[in-house]
Amino acid sequence: MNENQKFCQHDKPPLGLMPRHIYQLQEAQAMAAMQDQRRIEILEAVRRYAAAGRDIPNAWMVEYLDLSTLSATKSAQTEDREELLRASGGGP
Repeated sequence: MNENQKFCQHDKPPLGLMPRHIYQLQEAQAMAAMQDQRRIEILEAVRRYAAAGRDIPNAWMVEYLDLSTLSATKSAQTEDREELLRASGGGP
């Protein structure tokens, strides 16, 4: 190894770590996507149960409303509640 190669090896550091704020942002985005998917799954299950004339488990309703409280805005929370009522056959 000559002097130029030694200098170049030390000139550039090895691959480091993703900055924490970027990691946290990506983590938050992934969590939001998972919560959105879970709300969709709950709504679909509520629709299936309502279509079959079955009682919808209270735990599903509670979980859906819990997830909707994590929504960023009050209007989104209201829309979530209205959608849940429609899916369960209890709304307009």
